[in-house]
Amino acid sequence: MAPKRPAKVKRDGPLNPARITDAALKYIDAHGLEALSTRKLGATLGVEGMALYTHFPSKDALRDSGAEKLALELDAPLAGKGGWQDRSRQIARAYRALARRHPKAYLLFAMRRFATPGALEFLDRIFAMLLEGGMSPRKAVELYRSVLH
Repeated sequence: MAPKRPAKVKRDGPLNPARITDAALKYIDAHGLEALSTRKLGATLGVEGMALYTHFPSKDALRDSGAEKLALELDAPLAGKGGWQDRSRQIARAYRALARRHPKAYLLFAMRRFATPGALEFLDRIFAMLLEGGMSPRKAVELYRSVLH
């Protein structure tokens, strides 16, 4: 008996990186990071898995895009009132809330190196907030690594 193929999914429109990233995060939240494959993700989008490589050069690039989307989803005050201690606590709470909203996809955020422009901008804002508060660059990195990553 031949293996059962998943039912064809009707496409909801053209593919683009944002749509693929959203679908990947939804898939990871439902099935776990280790279950993600371009074949399975393509099936959920109604395309062959290879079609995803038109928008992402590799599976790692897709994962980086997911990590970036999660970083941009963080609701953390990186500027404004309060010292770096208050804002650091708020950022830590935002990380925790993100982990609760995306318990399976959060691993992607926590394990990927920030390599995309949006994710790097997020890091720049965190370090700027710490440095503006009078923290040395070395202490800022130590705090980030111990509390936030």
